[in-house]
Amino acid sequence: MNENELITSVLNGNTNAFGPLVTRYQELVFNTCMGFVHNADEANDLTQDVFIRAFEKLSQFNHQASFSTWLYRIAINTSLNAVRSKKSQLFQRMGSWFETENKAGFEMPSDQNLTPESLMLTTEQSALVQKELDKLSEKQRVAFVLSRCENLPQKEIASIMQISEGAVESLIKRAKTNLAKNISSYFKK
Repeated sequence: MNENELITSVLNGNTNAFGPLVTRYQELVFNTCMGFVHNADEANDLTQDVFIRAFEKLSQFNHQASFSTWLYRIAINTSLNAVRSKKSQLFQRMGSWFETENKAGFEMPSDQNLTPESLMLTTEQSALVQKELDKLSEKQRVAFVLSRCENLPQKEIASIMQISEGAVESLIKRAKTNLAKNISSYFKK
């Protein structure tokens, strides 16, 4: 069954047809949630919440955007709400980008001969980047995560955020500029 047939089947009462949708998009949702909470356990919980919300609101899916875009919106909103409700910093544990499990889809440093000093420097640099990412506006963070962590094209980010492609480009540019300015100020000290 294709995606639309599965959705129609679920809406007609066949709840088992939702399973293949979960299987198809589970990694996408998990990676999106990881981009905000940087904790595998939290991301797993949020992934479950996203699919519960998607199932409950499936009748509201209007096919104007792709199902994956609709799901991204739910994942982003669920993640942001979780971060807000815990009053925690967004992009906490940016250092998890360098964990060996690589569950978030990020690449490990390629040099297998990293010294303890260079590993410490990498961790310190990650903490610095995390701190500066925390200072970005919510829209800049969302655009940056979708662009850099999920590698989505600007057109899809625009659809997910419900803004123009130009606005997405501007948000990403401002995020990069702010990060570069703030991070470079640490090295001038």
